[in-house]
Amino acid sequence: MSETSTTAANDNTNAAAATNQQQPDPAKPNESANPTGTSGAEAKTSTETKPGETKTETTKTTETKTQETTAPEKYELKLPENALIKADQIEKVSAFAKQNNLTNDQAQALLNQRNEGVADYLASEKARIAELNDKGWAQELLKDKEFGGEENLKKNGELAAQAATEWFGEEFVTLIKQMGINHHPLLFKGLVRLAKASESDRLVHGNTQSNGAEKRAADIMYPTMNQN
Repeated sequence: MSETSTTAANDNTNAAAATNQQQPDPAKPNESANPTGTSGAEAKTSTETKPGETKTETTKTTETKTQETTAPEKYELKLPENALIKADQIEKVSAFAKQNNLTNDQAQALLNQRNEGVADYLASEKARIAELNDKGWAQELLKDKEFGGEENLKKNGELAAQAATEWFGEEFVTLIKQMGINHHPLLFKGLVRLAKASESDRLVHGNTQSNGAEKRAADIMYPTMNQN
């Protein structure tokens, strides 16, 4: 009986040991479920696609294809109405647009912009010269010892207009006024001297009369000098 009890006890001990070996330790990770040794969160992260990656690659591919097909085979460009730039600008803008892969509308906008730039520059220059003519040069003539003084300047203005009409014609008078250089000291003084030389010549030949064209020229070129 003693031997039977001992044998039964040994069998129970061996069965318990086997059972303990089969049960996993709760304190240790389940290596059989994750043979790589990484945690579930890590495995999930490694297999997931980062948000935006696929979208970014697709966007870049789409942009590249768009850029490759933007420029037309031939640009159809036209100069703006009353253009200030020359026709050769069409070819230059087309070449630039082709090189930079611009659309036809973008190239046309660039051509228009160039024309507007020239127009803006000319307008600013015209305004600058007009101010210089009316304030700077006119005041310089008024203070000139030989040609200036209110009464003397008025007389010299008539002489300058007379010479301009007689020697260059009424179109020249209008052009000078439109250009805004009628008060330029060099032009004014030169015309006055020419008028005086012509006047001396008329005295020698007995012709001292002035015509209505010369009076009109004075009114056009120097209206402020001819105010009564």
